[in-house]
Amino acid sequence: MPYLQGMREALKAIKALIAWHLDPPRPRPPAPVADAQRVAAARALFATSGPIITEDKAKRLLALYGLPVVPEQLDGDAAAAGRAAARLGWPAVAKVVSPDIAHKAAVGGVRLGLGSAGAVEEAYRGIIAAVAAHRPQARVAGVLIQPMLSGGIETIMGVKRDAQFGMTIVFGLGGVLTEALRQVAVRLAPIAEAEARAMVAAVPALAGIFAPRADASAGLDMLVAMLLRLSQLAVELADDIAELDLNPVIVDAATMRATIVDALIIAR
Repeated sequence: MPYLQGMREALKAIKALIAWHLDPPRPRPPAPVADAQRVAAARALFATSGPIITEDKAKRLLALYGLPVVPEQLDGDAAAAGRAAARLGWPAVAKVVSPDIAHKAAVGGVRLGLGSAGAVEEAYRGIIAAVAAHRPQARVAGVLIQPMLSGGIETIMGVKRDAQFGMTIVFGLGGVLTEALRQVAVRLAPIAEAEARAMVAAVPALAGIFAPRADASAGLDMLVAMLLRLSQLAVELADDIAELDLNPVIVDAATMRATIVDALIIAR
C-alpha cells in the first residue's frame, strides 16, 4: 500500500495511475553492451577514491563516456594555480579538492571571477585557510582551476540509485530555477532515444533558448546524445555508483554546446 502524505500527493498518484492506463509504458529497451575496457578504467578511479569521488576524478570518469567537461587543472601550490589559470583563460574559478568535502562552497572552498594570476594565488591561499578553519581534519589534494563560463542556461543531469527501482536518470533546469520552475524529468535506466527526447521536451525553457536558431534541432540532439551516454554510464557502473550529480551543466545556444562545470559522485 502506498503511503500518501496529504491531498496533493494523493491526487498526483491518481493522475499518474490514469496516465499509465491511457498510455501504458513501452517495453524497456535492452541494456546496452558494456565496454569492458571502459568499465575497468572507471573502476580504477573508484579504487583510488573513498565514498566521495573528488571532482577531478569524477570528470575524468565522465570523459570516458564522451561527456563534455570544462577544461581544468589540479594544482598543489598557489604559483602553479596562477599559471594554470593564465593558460586556461580568464576569468577563472578556484575550487578545493578533498575526498572529505562534498559541498565545497559551504566551507569557503570556492572562489569565482578571478581575473589575474595574483588573484588566483590569493584565492588559493584563502581557500586553504578557510578549509583548515572549517574542516581541519579534511584531506586536501589541492585546488582545481578552471575557466568561468558565462551566458547560457544552467541545467542539471544526474544518476541516482532508487532502492526499489534501481538506476534512474534525472534531467532538468539547474541553478536557482530548479526549485522555482520545477522543470525536471526522471526515467529508469537504460533509456532509449525516444525517452531521452521526452526528457528534453519536459524542459520547455530549453526549446525557447534554441528557437531563434535555424538549426535549433541540433541543440536538442546534443542534449539527447548526452542523456544516452549518461544512461550507458548508469548501466555499466550500476554496482559502483549511489549518486551522480552534474550541476550545473551550462547549455550555450550560441555554440550549440553543453559543458559540465561541476560533478559530484557518491560511490555505492
